[in-house]
Amino acid sequence: MTFRRLVIRPGSGQLGTDTFAWRGRGDESSFHTDLDPELRGFGDVPLAHRDLVTFATGVFLADRTVTRPKSWRRALELEVPVYDVAGWEGLADHFAETLEIPLLRLMATHLHAAARSAGADGRQAPRG
Repeated sequence: MTFRRLVIRPGSGQLGTDTFAWRGRGDESSFHTDLDPELRGFGDVPLAHRDLVTFATGVFLADRTVTRPKSWRRALELEVPVYDVAGWEGLADHFAETLEIPLLRLMATHLHAAARSAGADGRQAPRG
């Protein structure tokens, strides 16, 4: 099984060869985007929507970096940070099952919810 992790604004020592970093706009990340992890460019985005974008980003990056064998099916373990851990725990199995659809040809067997926490300014600031 191949492990991939998406971390938000990682500190030193948090990055490995299996880890994607998503930093603020203008900071170096593991991928090119004009969006910061909080999606501030869109205004006040609800936390559930931020979680969905973070999850989709993690799935996309994992899909693009794990080689597909001839059978097109891969066993992936994906870890993404979310604000609402309890809300995602009930959906993790559903998403893992859904990602097995033939169109994606992706088999996700484990999804882990890593909590994001509130920042000093009261806004929800993610952590990896």
